[in-house]
Amino acid sequence: MPRAAIYTYSRSRGLFAEPSLEGAVLATQNTSNDRYYGQRVRANDILLGRVQPPRGAERLRAALSR
Repeated sequence: MPRAAIYTYSRSRGLFAEPSLEGAVLATQNTSNDRYYGQRVRANDILLGRVQPPRGAERLRAALSR
């Protein structure tokens, strides 16, 4: 969800205001997932652990679980 913030600075004779807009987008690369897993997979199934990770992911998974 986008957020907006306004920062202000005031002195006896001035005011400064600058809006800041931030946002993020999450996207799925289905073709890359399918190639990596060797089959058609959904991102939701990967995140929920419904898909067996490929052998090439063993080192990465071990590093992340430390």
